[in-house]
Order: sequence, then structure tokens, then C-alpha cells
Amino acid sequence: VQLDELKDTTGEVAAHYREAGALLAELGARVEPVRLQGLSFLDLQRQVSVILSAEGYQVHRAWIERKDAPFDPHVQRRLLAGKSVSAADYIEVMAHMARARLEMGAFLADYDALLTPTTPLAAIPLAEVDESASPAASRYTRAVNYLGLCALALPMGFTAAGLPTSLQIIGNPFAEPTVLRIGWAFEQARPLLAQRRPDLGTLLKG
Repeated sequence: VQLDELKDTTGEVAAHYREAGALLAELGARVEPVRLQGLSFLDLQRQVSVILSAEGYQVHRAWIERKDAPFDPHVQRRLLAGKSVSAADYIEVMAHMARARLEMGAFLADYDALLTPTTPLAAIPLAEVDESASPAASRYTRAVNYLGLCALALPMGFTAAGLPTSLQIIGNPFAEPTVLRIGWAFEQARPLLAQRRPDLGTLLKG
């Protein structure tokens, strides 16, 4: 199945995503547009952020506040946010995760896979990255981890600027063989996508 609504997804990524679904349909798959009821990828991303901060702070709390600790300041800030996560908040997120897994399991029971973009946008220059905001690029991938699913990411096209876009094939827990077969069929139909490589010559010269 394929999402019929893509929020905050750039035009080129959305276009390649729809083309990917159409290609799989041409290969014989039954591709249906769906809308997830009660589950939001943005909300799931926020829930994951609570877990990452709380558990990250627990692991690094002995040294995370030291000024001489060799932490990236942005990573340090995110982990320190876990200090304010209460036990009640953490337990609430874990309970939400259990409910969300049941909901998604019931939804996917009738389907082999759910197609999403891997990221809602193509790569951007480092200078344009907003480290103070939650990373939009992780919206679809973090949800897979949160829901305990399996997934495969593979190229689905290139932007006008030559940057790759990516398709994510999400399957039920332990459904890796099915997901890999779908990905293999897609790659066989579009072999040039998998074979194209970036020119790193200019970076190596620098």
C-alpha cells in the first residue's frame, strides 16, 4: 500500500514516490492508496525523541554535563533534554508505543508492505541544517524503529540537482524476505538507479 497524503514532503520526492508505486503496480503488485487512521509519522517521531533523550541521558549521565567532554554540542543538548523526562513521561511513551504497535500490526495484517519515502526531502547543504529543530529527515525511518517493523531503503530517483531520493519499503516484523523481494523486483526494473554513483573527485581533491 502507498500513502495517499504526504505532509511536508518536497515536490520532487513526492513525484518519485508516486512513480515508484506506479512502477510496482506495472510489475504486478496491487498498490492501493491508504491513509493511516490514528497514527501520525510526525507524532511517532516526537515519541521516539523522548525515548532517545531519556535513554541517551541515562547512558551518558556520568559525563554528559562535563564541559571538557568531547561531545558535539548539538548531540549534548539533545541528550541533556533527557534529564527532564520524568519516569511517568517515559512510561507513558512506552505504553503509547505498545498501543501503536498493535494498531499498525492490525493495519498491516492485510498487506505485504507499506511504501513511504525514506526521507521527505533530498539532501541539503550542511550550512542549511537547523540543528535546533527535530530532524525532518528522520520522520519515516524513526517510526519504523518505534513500531518494531522491518524496512528497506533504496534509490527511487534523482532531483534536478542530481541528489538522490529514496523509497522505503516497510514490512511486518520478521517479514524481511518479503520486503527484500519487493526491493529486488524494483531494482531489476530500474537498474540504473542502483548503479549510479556520486563523483567524489572534488571532495577527495579538497
